[in-house]
Amino acid sequence: MSDSASRRDHGTKAALLLGLCLLSALLLLDLPGLPLEDLRVGEVAPLDLRAPTAFEFEDGLTTDARRDQAAEAEPRVYAFDPQVAAEISRRLRGAFESARTQYGAALMQS
Repeated sequence: MSDSASRRDHGTKAALLLGLCLLSALLLLDLPGLPLEDLRVGEVAPLDLRAPTAFEFEDGLTTDARRDQAAEAEPRVYAFDPQVAAEISRRLRGAFESARTQYGAALMQS
């Protein structure tokens, strides 16, 4: 092979390699801003859409509603009853009165 044929062969290989690289780059390129078809609310987009930046959104009303719903689903650990203290006092007085009566009766029998 002559020197000019060898150079032409290297030039062809380099051009093919460059073309292949450019084609690969185009296939891998994610082009934002591609025109989309007219989409309506509820329709599925024909491709994945990505936001250029991340963002967070908290729906306060839905969060509060779900928090209340979860709280209602759990049993109450403590339910305040103002009558409990009076009932305990009444039962304790009754228990001590019964103990005094039984102790007095036991002393009388001995």
